[in-house]
Order: sequence, then C-alpha cells, then structure tokens
Amino acid sequence: SFNESWETEASIEANPRGALLVWDRPKPGRQYVLAAAVARGKQMNPDSTTERPKLDYSAAYVLDMAPAHDTGRPVYRTVAAWHGRVDADRFGAILNHIGRWYNTAWVCPEANLYGVTTIQRLLALGYPQVFLKTLFDKPTAFPIGQPPTANAMEYGWRTGNNGVPKYVMTSQLNRMMRDGHIDIPDPGFWDEALVFERLPDGKIEARSGCHDDRIMALA
Repeated sequence: SFNESWETEASIEANPRGALLVWDRPKPGRQYVLAAAVARGKQMNPDSTTERPKLDYSAAYVLDMAPAHDTGRPVYRTVAAWHGRVDADRFGAILNHIGRWYNTAWVCPEANLYGVTTIQRLLALGYPQVFLKTLFDKPTAFPIGQPPTANAMEYGWRTGNNGVPKYVMTSQLNRMMRDGHIDIPDPGFWDEALVFERLPDGKIEARSGCHDDRIMALA
C-alpha cells in the first residue's frame, strides 16, 4: 500500500489489505516491464435492480524481462501485480510509483478511453519510460505531450478496431503459457482464466458478470 502523500511522494509499505501483490522485490540491474489495463468505468450488472453497480477494475503486472537461462528458453517471471478500482488519473500515479520502484520499468499502459487520462498523469509526473509507438498508416488521435509535427507517435497500446484485436493478444498469451514461456503466480489471474471464453458470436471475453482485467493487462 502507499502512504498518505502517495500521489507525489510515496513509499511502498507492507499491508495485508493492500492492492499490490509482490512475489519478488526489485533487483539491481534487472530490467522490468509494467503492463497495465485501465478500467473503462463499465457497469458489469446494468440490468440488476437489487444489486449495486459493479464496475470493472484496473490491473497491472510487473514482468522481470531477464530470461531464465537454465531452462534453455526465455521464461518471463511475473514479480508483482496491482488490482483495484481507482480513478484513471490516480492509476497513473500508482503506475508511476510502482514503475520507479522496479528500476524505472518500461510502463505499457492501455490507451483506450480512460487510458489516455492515465497516460497524461504518468507524463505529468515526469515518468521517463512510457511505451511509445510509431503509427505509419495514420495520424495520432491523441498527441499527448508531443509537438504538433509528431503526429505519427502514440503512447500506450490499443485494443479493438483501432488497435490490436483481443483474440490476437490473448492467443499470444495462451501460446506463452502453453509453451512455458511465462510464469504467473497470481491466483486472481487464474480465477479470471476459468471464466474467459469464446462466446457464440465469436467474441473472446469474460463470462457475463465476470472480469478479464488481469488477462488483458498481461496480454
């Protein structure tokens, strides 16, 4: 968990009720990637008249990018995870602190909808390593923190019609899990995997009323 002044000055403290799970603390000289999916404010039970609205979650994973050489193949280890409901800008502050703790990890946030707000907060806090990609086929819709002439660059990653299809992302993750190329110790991830399915219309997503935030963060 974070201390009281966490938005600008934070220390990470042990808390059994905290949203950050840590399996391996940062090691000097190691390179980490912090991948994040930003909650879209989607109401999970819009037709219910007896339950309070259940909004989706934001999720993030820290991956140690140093391959395990003893296996003869690259195995990327999940060393930390964050999961919770929080405003998009505050999620940016959380990613800032976690990323700096993990040797200024490369932060790869989702850029759909509210993800733009998360990215704006990261940049406002001066985070130096936010994933930035070049768009060769179209101008950038949100040139965050860029000069007007740099309209072929975009921070973060997109899914859906304007980005990478969900089935491509999840197929790649499935391949890595199947072939033993990634270690995922988070029980919450596997809970989501049990209800992540292909629907009759061909879409790939969580079963109705369930979540896939952790899966999309890691994919």
